[in-house]
Amino acid sequence: MNKFVSIQSVQTKCHQLVKKHEQDLKQIDFVVGMSRGGLIPAALIATEINKPLVSIYINKKDEYFLDRSEWLKDKNILFVDDVCRSGVTMFGAVLYLKSHANTKEIKVLTMFDIESIQKTTHPHFTHKSKEDVCFPWDYDRK
Repeated sequence: MNKFVSIQSVQTKCHQLVKKHEQDLKQIDFVVGMSRGGLIPAALIATEINKPLVSIYINKKDEYFLDRSEWLKDKNILFVDDVCRSGVTMFGAVLYLKSHANTKEIKVLTMFDIESIQKTTHPHFTHKSKEDVCFPWDYDRK
């Protein structure tokens, strides 16, 4: 069973993550939001830490597309997604950013990291969750 997350909870969780990791986030130059699910949290976080936002997209063939990669060269990046389940999307996006944008450093923030799913990589900043989550932008998909 999935835990349903309200838009108010999304705002609260983003704010909590920013406050908890305030010192680390001061080093960030750009926020990169994963389209589709990570864009709302990325926009909230980018606004709160006063940093510019660009988006990255993955299609059904697992091909990545990055908006404004030239802006990210030699910058410290915060990659934001809504949830880390297996870590595959997160890992792929980070590899893509490193190879196509020549970023300096990449930190990863997800609103939730699902503990019940085994993975070899985890986000730097997250809320741990024992159960999977369903966001407002996914309600019609469940």
